[in-house]
Formats: sequence, C-alpha cells, structure tokens
Amino acid sequence: MTRLFVRWRKLPIRVTTEHKAALARALQSRFRKLQEGALYIVDGQRPKDFAEGISIDLGLILIALTECLGSRRAAEATLKDIIALFLNFFDPPEADRRFIEFRRFNLDRQFQMARAWQASPTDRRLEAVLSIGARLLFGAEIDAARIAKLLVRDARPIYVRTLHVFGRPGSLTAGEMTLSATDTR
Repeated sequence: MTRLFVRWRKLPIRVTTEHKAALARALQSRFRKLQEGALYIVDGQRPKDFAEGISIDLGLILIALTECLGSRRAAEATLKDIIALFLNFFDPPEADRRFIEFRRFNLDRQFQMARAWQASPTDRRLEAVLSIGARLLFGAEIDAARIAKLLVRDARPIYVRTLHVFGRPGSLTAGEMTLSATDTR
C-alpha cells in the first residue's frame, strides 16, 4: 500500500491589474464618503482633515497587502500602483502627473502604522493602528485610545476588502472584531 503525503504550501499571489483597480475603486468610494462626512465621524465630530482618512485606509491596505503577498517590498510597490490609479481618477494637472507616473509617494505614515501593527499583541493590532489614525484625524490632544475604538467600524472594511480581493478571509481576531461590535456610535 502506497502512502500519499500531500504537502500544502502557500502559492505566491500574482497581483493583477484587476486587483489594483478593485482597491483603487474602493478608495474612490471611501474618499466620496469621507467628503460627505460618512466615515471616521466620532461623537458627531468630523475629522480636522478628511484626507487623513485616506492615509488610514492606505495604511490598512499596506498591512493587508503585506499579509497577502508575504513581502513588504511587493506590498509597497502594489500600494504605489493603487495610489497612482486612485489619483488618476481626479484627472490631475500635468505637473503632478510626473510624480504619479514615477510613483513618488511618501508612505511614512503607512509604514508607521505597519510597524505598530507588527509590534502589537494580536488582539490589539487594529487598535494600535487606529490610535495613530485618531491623532491624524483629530489632533494630538485627543484621547487616542478611546477614539481608536470608535474608528474600528469605519476602518475594518478596507482591511477586510483588501484581503478579499486576494481571496483571503478576514484575519482580525475575535477581540478586534468585538471592538466594532461594542461601538456605541
């Protein structure tokens, strides 16, 4: 009798134009919601700079891409392509198109969020990232820990959407998911 052992291993994910376009469209939709005041509203207060909501979203996309692709470098390159697609939606002036074409984007905030994600216990990763996001949205003087818990409901979908685009189920822990379930907004 012959025994057959099957060894499972992750196959590398090939990033397609469709993957990038799907996430650029998701960013466009979220950008419109931010403009309308439908995302990242806390205690009835809109963010000081709604564009920082996109910074948070890009950080969560970078984190999810790193998980899906298994490489920070590949995730960064893919995120830059997504940003370029997103920015081209606005039909930028010719002078700005060169920056977009060469993918010269400052991702320092997104890398800071990714480091916070990696440094935090599994059940506190999202909260750590959103503490950074809370300060971006509402200023350094706010109670970032409290605000972070309130931002989960609006932030979680872009992270999960990114995972789903690449065929992965959401990977937040039960503790992180209950943060949004206990949100009283």
